[in-house]
Amino acid sequence: MILKRLQVKTGQENLRTNTYFVCDENTKEAMVIDPGRRARKND
Repeated sequence: MILKRLQVKTGQENLRTNTYFVCDENTKEAMVIDPGRRARKND
């Protein structure tokens, strides 16, 4: 299995988005994970 993270800068200053790609080398199947929301802040 391959897991890669792609961090993309947006047009807004100091705002980035994280997208993850998971790939199976044997079957050549893949999935994209885009959380689409801010992470919770841990106090």
